[in-house]
Order: sequence, then C-alpha cells, then structure tokens
Amino acid sequence: MHLTCARILVQVLEMNKRRKTMTKSEVDEISVTKMLLSVILVFLICNIVKIYVYVAGLYRTNSMVEHVADLLVMSNPSFNFIIYCFFNSQFRAQFLRMLGCQCIKKPLLKASSSYLTTMTCLH
Repeated sequence: MHLTCARILVQVLEMNKRRKTMTKSEVDEISVTKMLLSVILVFLICNIVKIYVYVAGLYRTNSMVEHVADLLVMSNPSFNFIIYCFFNSQFRAQFLRMLGCQCIKKPLLKASSSYLTTMTCLH
C-alpha cells in the first residue's frame, strides 16, 4: 500500500512539471489528487502507531505509546480539516463566510495574465 502511494506521489510530482501546458480542469484534478493523497498519508501515519500498539500487545500496559496512539487516532479528523483548508481555496472561503468574515480579494502578485490573490477578513 505504501508503494502504491509513493508511486502516485511520484506521478503527481512529474505532472507538476507539465502543469504549464495543462487546462484548468487538469490542474484542478491534480490539486484534488494531492489533497486526497495527503489525507491518506496522514490517516496512515495516525493509525500505524495504534496498529503497532495492538500487534505488540501494548494496549494492556497503559503505556505512553498507547496514549500517543490514541491521541493520534483522535487527532486525525482535525488534521483533515487543516489539509482541506490548505489545499482548497473554496473550502477556506466558505468556512470564512460561515464564521461571518467578509472576505475581500486583494492582488498579491501579478503572474502572466492572472492575479494571485490574498484574502483579508473584515469583522
């Protein structure tokens, strides 16, 4: 499973080199792929420690490793939220709207024909 994720990640990185000639839908697809790979990788990292605890039989000992494993498993959804915010500008904008922020797009840097923007929240 780890080899499959690694192969997909290598392919995604190679696709980034071709990004300049891609259409917007292809670029969006790559972005979604990166986000999903990140979610899967974080899930594996958070759960592999718990699996180790059960395989090694540490779940009966009330050890620090068991507590760390439990903390990682419970933290996984929080990490997913951070990943979604990092990779998805629409998710981020909707979340800010839900919090009551009026977001204004300001030009940050001119790149070719489009502007990269930053969001400023006004309360």
